[in-house]
Amino acid sequence: LDAINGDLSRDKAYHRMVDVREDLKLVLDKPSKYLQHQNIETLSTSGLKLPNTVYGQRKELESLQECYNHSFNGNHTVAIIAGPSGTGKTTLANRFAELVLAEGGLFLSGKFDQLQQAIPFSA
Repeated sequence: LDAINGDLSRDKAYHRMVDVREDLKLVLDKPSKYLQHQNIETLSTSGLKLPNTVYGQRKELESLQECYNHSFNGNHTVAIIAGPSGTGKTTLANRFAELVLAEGGLFLSGKFDQLQQAIPFSA
C-alpha cells in the first residue's frame, strides 16, 4: 500500500497472495490508520482510486520506449511483454500504449485467454 506514493522495487513487491490478504485484513481492521489520507465516507461508494503509475517497471518501460524510438529509423520492431500472472504486464502495456498514442503512434496489443482456446484470434 505504501507503493501508492513512490516506486516499488521487485524485492518489496508481494510474491504470495496470503501476504496480500493479511495486509488487506489490517486495512479493514484499522482503516483510519492505513487510509488516513482517504475520505473514508466516500470510499464505500466511489472505491479506492489508485494513480495510473507503473511501479517497479521503469527499466521495462524505458526498454519499450527504446524499441519505439528505434522504429523511427525505418527499423521493424516487435516487443513482447512476458511474465508470470499478476506481475503488471497489462498495466505496463497500457502505460506504454498511452505514451505511443499521445505521440500519434499506432499501438497493437493482444492477450491470451486460456478460456477461449478454441476461438482463433481470441486475443
